[in-house]
Amino acid sequence: MDGLMEFLPLILLVLAAFLVVRFVVKMALRLGILAIIIVVAALYSTGNLPLSL
Repeated sequence: MDGLMEFLPLILLVLAAFLVVRFVVKMALRLGILAIIIVVAALYSTGNLPLSL
């Protein structure tokens, strides 16, 4: 039981880090997709889009 109490903070730290990383990645993906949509929409509205839609 003594060994578990030593590892508990480490386990909690790893879990917290995993949750934070997952959250950051999810937000980065959303922001990236949003940025791509905004850029494409801006190019489309100005007529500078290279590919014809």
